[in-house]
Amino acid sequence: MAGPRHPNRARSWNFAMEELSEEARIISENLEFYALKERTNEAVPSPRPQKIQLPPIQKGNLDFMPFSKEKEAVLSRTRPSWLPPKDPREEQKHLKQYQQMMAASLEAEKKKQSQAQIECGQSDTDREALARIWAYYCDEETNLNEIDHVLRGKVWKRSIGNQLGLTAKSYEKALERAKQIESTAEKTMSDSERASYRCFRDIERDAETAFPELHMFQQKGPMWQDLVNVCKAYACYRSDIGYVYGLQLVAALLLLQLPTAADAFVVLANALQRNLPLSFLSGDLAATARTFSHAVSMLAIKFSRLHEYLFGSMEQGGLGLSPEQVFEPMFRTLFTNGLDVDRLCRVWDIWAFEGDKVLVHTAVALLGALQPQLFEISGNVDLRRRNIQEMLAWGPFNRTRPGEYWDLAHIAEQSFVEEVQIAGKLDYRGK
Repeated sequence: MAGPRHPNRARSWNFAMEELSEEARIISENLEFYALKERTNEAVPSPRPQKIQLPPIQKGNLDFMPFSKEKEAVLSRTRPSWLPPKDPREEQKHLKQYQQMMAASLEAEKKKQSQAQIECGQSDTDREALARIWAYYCDEETNLNEIDHVLRGKVWKRSIGNQLGLTAKSYEKALERAKQIESTAEKTMSDSERASYRCFRDIERDAETAFPELHMFQQKGPMWQDLVNVCKAYACYRSDIGYVYGLQLVAALLLLQLPTAADAFVVLANALQRNLPLSFLSGDLAATARTFSHAVSMLAIKFSRLHEYLFGSMEQGGLGLSPEQVFEPMFRTLFTNGLDVDRLCRVWDIWAFEGDKVLVHTAVALLGALQPQLFEISGNVDLRRRNIQEMLAWGPFNRTRPGEYWDLAHIAEQSFVEEVQIAGKLDYRGK
């Protein structure tokens, strides 16, 4: 039996897979299946016509003279016209044999087609089985068990995808455009260039608010310039959106996981192109209203007491907060406004694979985990409203005094991830 056409390639693939951990090997194999699952099946050839046609009357080209009526009367379907006429009984016998042979041929063809359909169905069954394996390993095992930090950037990049078709050259062009705007004299700037220039100053100021406990993104930190460059490039690439506060936090998280600023830019643009984050960045009120409604309904089912406290009327003992005041900062920043890096990465591990529904599940699970802290806030109604709104929104960035931001010390990282998964078992209809 002939060996593989590219033995060295096969050996290198096997060696590479052997060097991976079990989790990395599972991810690699299932990601490969995930990338190829859209291939179309080969078309099954259409069956031949079922009706058996008799052979035509033999009127050979060797007869140069027209047939007489007597000759036409004795022409056969199974004997050439230049031979003597065949006995009618023999003709009927041969026609019957011909029909039997053709019927046997059609039956064989039918069996062949049936076998092809069975094999096609088996192939579909195999694909469904592989899809279930994919869901088990990637949606359950991989998401519940932390992805190796060495692989995390590659996994995010592959699972989020590159629907926009961006490359490192795209990043360089966008950054070059930002530098051109900055080098333009302010008096000669157009209105759009002047707006971009103001955004660039905001980016340089806000970059220091990204994970200050890591000391990586402060102005003299090792990753400050990369963060500023990625945000400026995105603001030029999506000039319709520009820079929105919170963008620097998402970009900082990606820079921590990916090897280059260009990679972070590509993943950032594609991640923010997903429906939920894009709706908040672009101000799509209809889409954001649907997200708020889903989150509020799920919170009412999962944590009814907390729901009444946050959204109930002040006359009935609630705070009367709106969904925007509670959820908008979380969704707009993809939870980078308050979650620590470790829990944040675990949430993104799931979101990268399962999509935007995970963000709603995370918001509900997060509020459930913050219940002790939320109910401990004291004071009159106005003071409690202000403190809770600040805590759930932008308060965590100060991080000056413990207890003023999200306190999740009482729940382990793995337990928090499990709470997110449990929240996903219950949709807004309570099913």
